[in-house]
Amino acid sequence: MTQKPQIKVGQKISAKRLTENDVQTYLGLDDQPSRNIIVGVPAAFAPNCDAHPPGYIDNYEEFQARGISDIFIVAVNDAFVMSAWKKYLAPRGTDIHFIADADGSFVSDLGLMYDDIPLRSMRAKRFVILMDDAEVQYIAVEDDPCDISCTGADALLAYLDGQGEAYARSAGVACALR
Repeated sequence: MTQKPQIKVGQKISAKRLTENDVQTYLGLDDQPSRNIIVGVPAAFAPNCDAHPPGYIDNYEEFQARGISDIFIVAVNDAFVMSAWKKYLAPRGTDIHFIADADGSFVSDLGLMYDDIPLRSMRAKRFVILMDDAEVQYIAVEDDPCDISCTGADALLAYLDGQGEAYARSAGVACALR
């Protein structure tokens, strides 16, 4: 699979079709209206990845109060794994979408794939994208896919409040903000 250069602010999200809940429920992030968030994680059920979505789940209403319509968690896994992971992380349910990029083509189109040598597989980098009508407004990518700093819910809430740089300094966050 050939990876494209990393997506930038002002560019449109790929028209690749992803799956949610099962292999026959298709979803395209390119046709999502309003302001939405995409959170990319390397793998469902991995210890560090299990720590990432709860910040978004717990702060879902805070994001909605700031004008966010939907939040999408994406990983290079199949729809059944993502559905099980959602139930594991939010046993009482959540409105956040856990979507599968089974073949990695969506993440690759974003230019956000990496070769996880210990796992012998291609994975999504840890990232967060704020998009408005499928156009990238903000992107943050962790330098180390095991870290959760600039892609965490607190960091994005600070950015939405106009306090992103102050948050990064006070929290010691160092990663690729684009």
